[in-house]
Amino acid sequence: MFLTNPILGRVARIVDSHSLAINVGTQHGLKKGMEFAVISDELEHITDPDTDEIIGEIPCVKLKVRVRDTFSTMSIATTYETYTTGGGINSGVADMFAPRVERRERIRTDDKLVAPEDWKVSVGDKVMQINDD
Repeated sequence: MFLTNPILGRVARIVDSHSLAINVGTQHGLKKGMEFAVISDELEHITDPDTDEIIGEIPCVKLKVRVRDTFSTMSIATTYETYTTGGGINSGVADMFAPRVERRERIRTDDKLVAPEDWKVSVGDKVMQINDD
């Protein structure tokens, strides 16, 4: 998932619940369809199961987005991962009888206490390219 020399930037603005602006654009090599991860400042430690020693670290991914529109110095990226709700036996009682619906992942912000603090997306969060498209 992580590239050797990824394009790096930051979240410049949260446009809506599915879109955000990042502070890198075509002059930085961005193209429509490129994918980025919004990453936490905290690194996730990888521990050796035999020795319990920390053997490495990787960035914690808050959200993945795909570039939809590019401009010279910025881009607009949108969420693309989906999840299914309703109609399942593992759903809550209210969802069990609801029709199955595929939903696009939403951007979690400080406005909603939906996710752990580390998963909330804020202006200034780092973004890192995760594909070569």
